[in-house]
Amino acid sequence: MQNLTLEQLLSKTTKALEPRFGKEHSFFVAGWIINKLTDNIFSKSEAQNLSLEIVSPEVYQKLQTWVELLITKNYPLQYLLEETPFGNIELFIQAPILIPRPETEEWVMQLIANLQLFKKYPLKILDLCSGSGCIGLSVAHAFENFTVLAVDKNPQAIALIEKNIQHLELKNITALESDMFANLEKQTYDIIFCNPPYVTADEHEQLDDCVKLWEDKDALIADNNGLAFYELIGQQAQQYLNPKSLLTHDFCQLFLEIGETQAHAVTQLLQKNKWHVMSPIRDFNNKPRLIAASVKG
Repeated sequence: MQNLTLEQLLSKTTKALEPRFGKEHSFFVAGWIINKLTDNIFSKSEAQNLSLEIVSPEVYQKLQTWVELLITKNYPLQYLLEETPFGNIELFIQAPILIPRPETEEWVMQLIANLQLFKKYPLKILDLCSGSGCIGLSVAHAFENFTVLAVDKNPQAIALIEKNIQHLELKNITALESDMFANLEKQTYDIIFCNPPYVTADEHEQLDDCVKLWEDKDALIADNNGLAFYELIGQQAQQYLNPKSLLTHDFCQLFLEIGETQAHAVTQLLQKNKWHVMSPIRDFNNKPRLIAASVKG
């Protein structure tokens, strides 16, 4: 290879990434992956040194492999970087665990803001279908008095959650391998969060290749037209909620992320099982994204 300076490599990589990420965003993506491969060189170098710093052959070859993965294989950027921001925390992420979405981040941050009223209380939180742990970890990080149990059936997800627990140095969250409620002890919680699989098999085929080819299908696809997990939650979740919680009269106790076309169907499923359901909460694209419910008195 020719000897390239850091400045030249940044320009060359930006140009190569444009077919996937567009002209404006490619510069930032190029910077992120070069920074990852060079042990955060941009934070250590003065701006004027970018034109002097020579890139090693090893870094150059690895970078070409990464660019090829991104462009020709539609590999998720987050899996390359092995980390992703979520609210006020930085999470480790790895294939094939579902990558946290901005829509999820939005409602989680809003709920954390709303829960500030209860920050002094020892609330117990159950995070079902936890995946990377983004929801449970964010809540545990925000509220040291809360106790969080993050549940997922995938042992790879549990290992990732435990890695993030150590990374964030959290003492108030644990992870449990369980298919929904199957391995839970008979105890109750003040709040249940769940971002379950809700995509149909047909919808999965229409997703972008970066999702369809790389992210765990089991974390995306649900039976019964995408409603299987909501049915199970509607039937079983009430027995895991504390009927004497201080939230029962002031705050919903069940929060479910939904697909943008599922608000009516999920509401009906919950009402059938004697839940009181609030109007769907919309995301930044004005699409129904969250169902909040409480147990009928």
